[in-house]
Amino acid sequence: MRTDKELAFTLRKQGKSYKQIKKQLGMSLSTLTNWFQNVDFSEEIKRSITAQAQTKSTARLVVLNKARGDILQAHYAQADIEAAEELNQNIYNPLFISGVTAYWGEGDKLTRNQVRLANTDPQMINLFINFLVIFCHIPKDKLRLALHIYEDLDDLECRNYWSKTTGLEHFHK
Repeated sequence: MRTDKELAFTLRKQGKSYKQIKKQLGMSLSTLTNWFQNVDFSEEIKRSITAQAQTKSTARLVVLNKARGDILQAHYAQADIEAAEELNQNIYNPLFISGVTAYWGEGDKLTRNQVRLANTDPQMINLFINFLVIFCHIPKDKLRLALHIYEDLDDLECRNYWSKTTGLEHFHK
């Protein structure tokens, strides 16, 4: 038997991982895999090393999640500060107050990553579009209207009406 093979078996019996043995002896993982594939003790050690790695990995994930949570809390705190400053700057601006209250009253607050307002009044829709463009800095070409068109209405006529009324060209049906 080769001396490096004997040493590899000794290291494996001590609970060393394939990578640790590879690093120490300078041999390939495939050689170690071939040597240990039918050895009973190797499976026990493999389970033990896997359990240790899982414990370390779980601990690392807990630390990472806490760090991410702390960063997120800092972002929320900063957003609160900026929102308070923006409110103070715009408290007497009728468009700002109207846009906020329109969203508060008729906006969809459950949908994430979208701002939606349900209303059929063209003036309210235009007010909210102006609020989004001016205060939320959303380019008008990024805005979409969702049309709920009943069967007795003409699709093209409805699209033309709302396009002319709002200046928006993109629709969801």
